[in-house]
Amino acid sequence: MDAAAPRRRTAPLLVARFPDAATANRRLGGLSLAARWAARAREAGQALAIFAPGLSRWPAVTRDDFARVGLEPAIVTTVEPGATVLDARYLPDPAALRAAVRGAPVDHAAVIDLADERMAIRRLVVATAKPSDGVVSRWLNRPVSQRITAMLLRYAPFVRPSHVTGVVGTVALVMALSLLSGTATGLVAGGILFHVASVLDGVDGELARVSYRSSPEGAVLDTRVDLLTNIGFFVCTAVALTRLYGGLQAAVGGMAVMLALLGLGIVTWLAKRRGAHGSLDVLKPYYRERFPDGWQYWVTEALVAATSRDFFAFAFAMVIVLGYGWTVSWLLLGFVSTWLAAVVCAMPGVLRQAELQTLRGI
Repeated sequence: MDAAAPRRRTAPLLVARFPDAATANRRLGGLSLAARWAARAREAGQALAIFAPGLSRWPAVTRDDFARVGLEPAIVTTVEPGATVLDARYLPDPAALRAAVRGAPVDHAAVIDLADERMAIRRLVVATAKPSDGVVSRWLNRPVSQRITAMLLRYAPFVRPSHVTGVVGTVALVMALSLLSGTATGLVAGGILFHVASVLDGVDGELARVSYRSSPEGAVLDTRVDLLTNIGFFVCTAVALTRLYGGLQAAVGGMAVMLALLGLGIVTWLAKRRGAHGSLDVLKPYYRERFPDGWQYWVTEALVAATSRDFFAFAFAMVIVLGYGWTVSWLLLGFVSTWLAAVVCAMPGVLRQAELQTLRGI
């Protein structure tokens, strides 16, 4: 079937009714309202058709939106009896959609008013937060990055996740140059920029999720930029502290860098064994599954928080700004040693999981 042609159904399970064709094709947060409704209906496990007076075919941009969401656009010119019809100017969450199909009233708090562009974008972006966010990310980084994402979606909708990834890489480069200057001011600037890169790193993912632009290629690019930023901070901080405080800093910083590279090599290998291409996040899922409750759970959560990038980027920035930059190399060594120990301890279990996935054909 030609994807450009509307697909008509006689009695769809769920019909989103727009006041007119222009509203159905209006874009919000990088996606047409019709495509966003279709994606939300799929999340609720519902078949959806679009009804709007005067709508018979989709323009190219809306067809592209549907293709990005991975759905085929469906249009009905009349609403048959028995269909569940909802006002498409309001976007319920998946649970509310399922309730509406069963005939239950829709909770007002679970509905986004699409006419209020600023608030609608804000709520769509807030919903992109990850359950795995660490403490610093949840309470500091994510609120800032979400505001930036919302502003980009509203005032610069042409910006893509890859553009933001490029900005993060640029910030990382300026961070490295600041640290390599070997001055106290450069050390402070580098520490602050490391945290700024950590905050901005959330924006590209939020943009991708809210506009359905997530891709394996984007995930790989984001991971590589993150790795280069982290290693760049480790190496350049060691150089900066050596120039400021002497040779002992070189020895400690060099050890931290070597252990970090060893750990990254192991994690990369484990990720490939598990088929987690584009992501190196293998430790958190393993430990959280291994220790779902009890005191081990709280120890695991503490280790996860302490070894997450958002936490150590913020912590190192604060230590440097407060004038204790000379301790960073020692803190890095302690952090990397703890993280490497966690990696080594998780290796047998992660490999067993990978073997089970292979046997099950996952």
